[in-house]
Amino acid sequence: MTSKIRAAVAAAGMLAALAVPVSALAVTNGTAQTQQYTIPTKLTDRYHAGEYDGLLRLSISPGGIVQGTYQPSDGGIVSVTGGLDGKQQIWLDIGNGIRALHVTGTFDRGILRTTASIPGPDLYEFDSASVTPTR
Repeated sequence: MTSKIRAAVAAAGMLAALAVPVSALAVTNGTAQTQQYTIPTKLTDRYHAGEYDGLLRLSISPGGIVQGTYQPSDGGIVSVTGGLDGKQQIWLDIGNGIRALHVTGTFDRGILRTTASIPGPDLYEFDSASVTPTR
């Protein structure tokens, strides 16, 4: 039984090793480039006054992988991960673990419009205040 598990692990490792150079080659030979964005943002509650401002810095790969950082106006920097499909649908996890803010929505021509998944009756929106493409 352990020999079958070892064989499966070895085969998976071999496939993973072969897949890395192929994916790297596909990215380097393609004409698409990673896009960089610096986006002033606001987090608002539709049913209450006020907003929380911040700065979102995103890198979006040609394959739709989103990585970056978010810096709220009160300080600190947290990581951002997510994805973007070809139809401008975006999802982001801002922060890590159970305290991460999960947002879904659209990212069209540099304009972010999302709704935050926060438990409770309120509806939070995480949107761009304006946009500055950095590349």
